[in-house]
Amino acid sequence: MDTELRAGAASAWAEERRFIESLTHEDRVAEGTHEAWSAKDLIAHVAAAKRRLVRAIDGELETLDHDEQAVYVQHAYEPWDQVEADAARAAADLAARLDRRVDAPWLGRRTLASFIAGYAIRHPLGHIADHWDARDERVEAEHVRVATESILATLPQEVAHPG
Repeated sequence: MDTELRAGAASAWAEERRFIESLTHEDRVAEGTHEAWSAKDLIAHVAAAKRRLVRAIDGELETLDHDEQAVYVQHAYEPWDQVEADAARAAADLAARLDRRVDAPWLGRRTLASFIAGYAIRHPLGHIADHWDARDERVEAEHVRVATESILATLPQEVAHPG
């Protein structure tokens, strides 16, 4: 299953990269709000979530709970180049921890693999599909949803869709 999860995380990152590369200069510098994220806000949010999971895996955090408004404010004024670099670094850092074994209270009854599937696949691609939907880009949104389900279909049910 580690092989499937690694391949799934890589495929999801490729979809994120496809999204990033599709953005125009105007998309990359557009300002959003906490209620209506820009593309930059979305990428910063996803990278911050991956970094939180990495820190939890490394034993630096006892919980994945966070204040979403504070996370938004922290990244709202970062330049695009920094956001994009942070996203790549967060994806690589999470990928480097796919083989880790963790026993921590924040896991609850779930496996680490299910958290990784959530943070590397379901979470980022869900936001990207929603971003496309909000802009009436239905073909792009559907492409991302189909890609997400195809990736998740390669994983065991309890990893892809934990209860």
